[in-house]
This record gives sequence, structure tokens and C-alpha cells, in this order.
Amino acid sequence: MFSYDSNWKLNKKRYSFEFEDNSVYIGLTYNINKRKNEHLTSPKSSVFMHIKETGLIPIFKQLTDYIDIETAVEMEGSKIREII
Repeated sequence: MFSYDSNWKLNKKRYSFEFEDNSVYIGLTYNINKRKNEHLTSPKSSVFMHIKETGLIPIFKQLTDYIDIETAVEMEGSKIREII
């Protein structure tokens, strides 16, 4: 169950969906279970569309616990540069 603290909108968890074809989706959220479910069930989700196109099942990884949004955005950019 998700619990709220006074800074819940300012703190995010980083997560990824990683596919065998080396495709990776990296995201930020304050409610990781809800967001994971949305990616796996919403036809508008990039993750969902990639699953449908390729038949591949991604590995979900929680990359951090709650961190402030500025740090999360910096880390996300760093991870993208690392992958490219």
C-alpha cells in the first residue's frame, strides 16, 4: 500500500522496464505499483506498445527509493546518456 508523506509530490522513485532487445524505458513516479500496472495494461503506454509489437516481456526494476525530483531528473538524464 502506498503511504503519503508531506513531500509525496516532490519525491519520486526511479524505475525501468528492460527488454531482451536492449530497449529500455526509464520513468519517475510517486506510486510505483500504480505506475507499473498502468504501463502493463494501458494501450497508450510505450511499454505496453513495445510488448505488443515484439512479444517480449520486460524486466521491471525499481532503481531508487524516494528521492527528490531534482536528483531524480539528473539521474534519469545520466542513465539515458549511459545507454546511448
